[in-house]
Amino acid sequence: MRRNIITTSDGSKTIQLVDWNEQYHSVHGALAEAQHVFLKNGLAYRIQAEDVVAKDKQKIHIVEMGLGTGLNLLLTYDFLSTKEFDLEVNYTGIDKFPVSTEEQVQLNYEQFTAVNTNSFKEMCGQAWDSKEMYAGKFSLEKRQIDLLEYSDKEPVDLVYFDAFGPRVQPELWTEESLNVLVSRMSVNAVFVTYCAKGDVRRSLQNLGLRVERLPGPPGKREMLRGIKEN
Repeated sequence: MRRNIITTSDGSKTIQLVDWNEQYHSVHGALAEAQHVFLKNGLAYRIQAEDVVAKDKQKIHIVEMGLGTGLNLLLTYDFLSTKEFDLEVNYTGIDKFPVSTEEQVQLNYEQFTAVNTNSFKEMCGQAWDSKEMYAGKFSLEKRQIDLLEYSDKEPVDLVYFDAFGPRVQPELWTEESLNVLVSRMSVNAVFVTYCAKGDVRRSLQNLGLRVERLPGPPGKREMLRGIKEN
């Protein structure tokens, strides 16, 4: 499949899949989309919950479906490294068809953060199907698997659902696929995605989440956030 590196409207880059007429991020701003959907309405929202900042729970398990270019991973690591959060972070990235390290270098996402760029380069170069520890009590596990193959005994506190859209990968947005992660979410866990399609919202509701339609990132009217209340 033909792949091009393109520059989006906010100056950040993404990968375009020419044959699918699809991109890894919004053409209206890769950085803006990631910051709005996954950082602001996902991570920042979740860590404000009492059970995360309470003394008896100093850890958070994040699972990203569609690790892709690593932008959400980088922004998460940067956010937690530059704020005063004493959290143990377990980050699991799932991707059946990983982006190459050569492409990640061309994207040059490190310019948008204050994080140690060597750490992100190590994360990008980390072997798939392995788990490594990084500075700041931050562990990364990379799994090159189909979503339906995912299993983990550790409850999930935050889900970044960043798969390609339902138009090109409808199988990832079925109720069965979504339930792989929703069924493993802890109480008060958060599920965020850029996708606001009605059938996706209804599927998340059917799986027991309280779903909010929030203002979307540039170029999108809405996004979805689901909360597991019990």
